[in-house]
Amino acid sequence: MPLSKSVRAGEFQPHTDDVDAMAQMSGFRCNFKLNPRGQVYHLWFAERLADEHVKLFSAFPNLISVSAGVNWEKFKKFTEDGALALAALPRLCAVDLNGFVNLSNRSAKSFLENKRLRWLLLNCPNIDDRVMDYLPDMEHLVKLGLSHSAVTADSLPKLKQLTNLRFLGLRKCNFSAEEIVELDNALPKCKVAH
Repeated sequence: MPLSKSVRAGEFQPHTDDVDAMAQMSGFRCNFKLNPRGQVYHLWFAERLADEHVKLFSAFPNLISVSAGVNWEKFKKFTEDGALALAALPRLCAVDLNGFVNLSNRSAKSFLENKRLRWLLLNCPNIDDRVMDYLPDMEHLVKLGLSHSAVTADSLPKLKQLTNLRFLGLRKCNFSAEEIVELDNALPKCKVAH
């Protein structure tokens, strides 16, 4: 990712590419990271995320990374439709929806079909082993968060194929200590958080 600085709305003059998008985002609590040309490339959304917000994100032409602290119990307006729209952002390569988002295998699949993704932190209880069929094609993935998911040891063969991973989150997943050691051995450059 480009060298950047983190700023809040109102603390910078938007790049001409981002003026319209910034106008739409006024009133929301967000932090932005700017590339050296002053364009927004990362958005951290600190509001109660809802599907309609994702439409606003698409107004940033250089947006490649989105983070939103989402808790399904509090943020029920962010649904699978919002996740599918987020996955469709044209330049997206990093997604952090860390916080028990109530997404399904269908929405996880839509993120995993994006061959540009480098980071994917979903940590969703409804994601299970069926979504793992898409993992072997993710050779560029370096960070994967599946904590609190229903992924099991049945996914070990597919997880072991992700040799470029540097982080794999499996907290509160159903893996034995022996299976975690097996993953550690198969992915020596990867920190497996369990």
